[in-house]
Amino acid sequence: MCKGFKYILSFIPLIIGGLLYIAYRPLGLKMFNWFRFIGIEKLILELREVFSSYTPSDFFIYNLPYGLWSFSLSIILIMVWEFKLEKSLLLYLTISLFIVIGPELLQYFKTIPGTFDLIDLLTNSVCFFSPIFVYYYGAKIKTIQD
Repeated sequence: MCKGFKYILSFIPLIIGGLLYIAYRPLGLKMFNWFRFIGIEKLILELREVFSSYTPSDFFIYNLPYGLWSFSLSIILIMVWEFKLEKSLLLYLTISLFIVIGPELLQYFKTIPGTFDLIDLLTNSVCFFSPIFVYYYGAKIKTIQD
């Protein structure tokens, strides 16, 4: 598979998460002001109308988008390091993990405003670690079988 194609595939979860946000999140979010500012509000409202006939569960609206973005982040980091486990990759994965789950933990300890959500924490963690687990443990299993 072409290397560029792999990068494009890694953006699919990012795009799906973005579409879920655009289609189902409340219009009061700042991003909708940005859409108005850059002149695409009409397009966004038409897109929301297309999706309006189906309302997914709260998990798909509120938890999954960030999880998909977490998934995309970890898989992109792994691909940038060409699937080689190196100290620098571990450093970037660790920093990224804190960016992914840090806000939830800080909300739990009431260090930042917001509502702690265990489902967010679990979704983001599972989505972040799944590419790592699949690639590295999958490679070990394949090596054992060969």
